[in-house]
Amino acid sequence: MSNIFEINTTEESDFWSTKNFENTLSSILIAAFETKIRNQKHKSAWARLDASILNDVSGIGPYIPSNSRFFDADAISGGYVVGDIKSISHPMISAMTPGRLDNELKGYAHVTYCRPVNALPKGFVRRGGGQLFRMDFIAYDNDVESETSFLSVNSSGEIKCCDYLVHDQKYGSAGVKTNILSLAQNCPSYIQDAESLFGAVAEMTIDRHHSWCITAEEHGAKVNLGCMLEEVKSLFYARSLPVTETGRKRPIIHLVEAHKRRIKSGIDIDVKSHLRGISQIEMGGTLFTINQPVSGA
Repeated sequence: MSNIFEINTTEESDFWSTKNFENTLSSILIAAFETKIRNQKHKSAWARLDASILNDVSGIGPYIPSNSRFFDADAISGGYVVGDIKSISHPMISAMTPGRLDNELKGYAHVTYCRPVNALPKGFVRRGGGQLFRMDFIAYDNDVESETSFLSVNSSGEIKCCDYLVHDQKYGSAGVKTNILSLAQNCPSYIQDAESLFGAVAEMTIDRHHSWCITAEEHGAKVNLGCMLEEVKSLFYARSLPVTETGRKRPIIHLVEAHKRRIKSGIDIDVKSHLRGISQIEMGGTLFTINQPVSGA
């Protein structure tokens, strides 16, 4: 299957060893337990963030891609999903942090949530054929707020953000309207940004089938860490170290610190012998599940 992700062989490829990764991970773990939704009275019914979405974000867990793999941004911005999006049976949830996306919504953590829908709310118009999706860009601060878009993906993988039509004024007799405003015509950058964001989230989700992934579950909340075999080795190394060795009490942060120590010390782990019959490791109340790639990493 064609895929636009490639192995990143640059010196900066070990995302787990950077402070940014630890900050991202800590932010997403905090966000998993945020349930207070900002006042939405000013929003249309279709635009309101539902508690079920936050439950999915927590229960399925956002995916944090490793920069040991990178995607072709030009292909994404071209408005196409290269992978087989029909193979995705659950909502697509990707974690993003401030600075990675130019958006009005601020916060300490950002998560993008995409799920298939059967119909569009009133006022929305398709700009392409295929499966419809609702996309919520969710920002976590002292409470939670979101921005909603609707998109379609056809059988060729072409992404089209749906247009939104509104009347800007009424005049004369009741019900007479004029000047229909088109989101696509008046704000094309919004359309392009939505298509690019959806494409990135879809490709990240599809790429999980071809990559190693460690799912950490803590008090019912999950986070999915995209990785390579080196990070899987570090999980077994972390299990052999007391949490006090790294000075981090939270097991998932202990894992990250153990990875930094192992790489710095040049310690190798025979992961094949460890993986025989083992796909889950429990450390300090956190359950780690190792998901192997379907076809090559």
